[in-house]
Amino acid sequence: MRGREHVPRRMYTKPADFMKHGYTEGCRGCTWLQNQLGPRANHSDACRERIEKAVINDGGDERAKKVRERI
Repeated sequence: MRGREHVPRRMYTKPADFMKHGYTEGCRGCTWLQNQLGPRANHSDACRERIEKAVINDGGDERAKKVRERI
């Protein structure tokens, strides 16, 4: 039996992050956050990268530090 390969988890994004840094046009996850209709949708990779960079550049947030430690 082979064990699972460890894949570091990505940063947890909060709805407040999107309210502060803006929503990404064309992202299904951002569209759902704005109107909350239908089943919840995931954010696109481009959207997630944009928000992660914005949170990291903000500083003062523990999540950015934890992500750097995991990677």
